[in-house]
Amino acid sequence: MLTFSLNTFIKICLLDTGGRISEIQRKLDNSGGYDFYNSFQRAMRASLNGMPENHIDNILNTPSKEVERKHNSKAFRIVKGKFGNIRSI
Repeated sequence: MLTFSLNTFIKICLLDTGGRISEIQRKLDNSGGYDFYNSFQRAMRASLNGMPENHIDNILNTPSKEVERKHNSKAFRIVKGKFGNIRSI
């Protein structure tokens, strides 16, 4: 049975049909590789567990690549704005 994390589920829900098919196919192939969104996923978990904002900011600033920090922080802000916080989820 294939299981998805909350972040992957949200990502797949926001895709169009073709994107959904290709993303699910990619998950089924499971070729591994670098997890670009690791800090985003950890920050979302921390946010849902009620961790303070400075802890979440530290998580989002852990990647060494600037582009990774920028995209993960932006994704976090977008998801937080679209789906709310711990009190409104």
